[in-house]
Amino acid sequence: MIYLRSFLLIFILCLKISFPVIAQNNPSVTAQEYFDRGYEFVNRGEFENAILAFTEVIRLNPSWGTAYAMRGFSLTNSVSSQYFDDKLVATDENITEEHILILNRAILDFSKAIRLDPRDPVPYLNRGIAYSLKNEYNLAIDDYTQAIYLEPDLSPALFNRSVIYYRLGNFNEALDDLQKYIQAEPEDTNAYSLLGHIYITIENYSQAIIYFTKIIEMYPNEYCSYFDRGLCYAYMEEFEHAITDFTKSNELNPGFIDNYINLGIIYKNLEEYDRSLELYNLALILDPSNELAKNNLDILLQTINEQR
Repeated sequence: MIYLRSFLLIFILCLKISFPVIAQNNPSVTAQEYFDRGYEFVNRGEFENAILAFTEVIRLNPSWGTAYAMRGFSLTNSVSSQYFDDKLVATDENITEEHILILNRAILDFSKAIRLDPRDPVPYLNRGIAYSLKNEYNLAIDDYTQAIYLEPDLSPALFNRSVIYYRLGNFNEALDDLQKYIQAEPEDTNAYSLLGHIYITIENYSQAIIYFTKIIEMYPNEYCSYFDRGLCYAYMEEFEHAITDFTKSNELNPGFIDNYINLGIIYKNLEEYDRSLELYNLALILDPSNELAKNNLDILLQTINEQR
């Protein structure tokens, strides 16, 4: 029996510049002042305004490599970005053709920054993210690897490369990068989550449980790690533990339909058909068009009818 699995892959963005902010508005604004404004816009998450500010920097000083890097950073973030565990990350959900065009502009900016300063690892890292979001994985790996070569302690490059290795099915390489990453970033639950999901994929559920338990110990009110650990227990057929975790996940996020479906599967396996029926119906109240819930309900009803 296949249980539902939910997992969001992310890429950690890197911003390693610090300049004072100068807020002025006059005809003689300098490139430095536009840069400082752009940097402040980035810190506030106003990426469209940041793009405009860094474009002015480039107009006034077309050889300023960091300005290209920062405009590329802002372009990448304007496509898809959010915060996880106080880290600014990019996600590749709902990337559109328009987003691809923006990412291409970002790649051009990062490439210009690299030509102007090929020893700076950060443009390689962030260009790698743009390639990652475009699913150009080999180019992304090349950039992450070069960033690590230039700055071995640049931990986001290790994490991002591990994500790509995971997607390519290179699990040993992904695990190696993640182990190095958590030595530098031991509080980052994104790394523990990815480790857990790698071990789920290779069916080492007991090892995955260790990492999801660590996340739960750090953040006991986050529903997703209970769900992930419950998934491991379900595949190990430790159904009581799975029920406990899916139920806790459901308490923390009662609108998460996958909890109901997976619990329904477990109770069917336990031949507690009434409880399974109740859970599938609850799932369909949340989402009447959910095909998996409908299919599982049909199978359950057929099983019940056959036993009458």
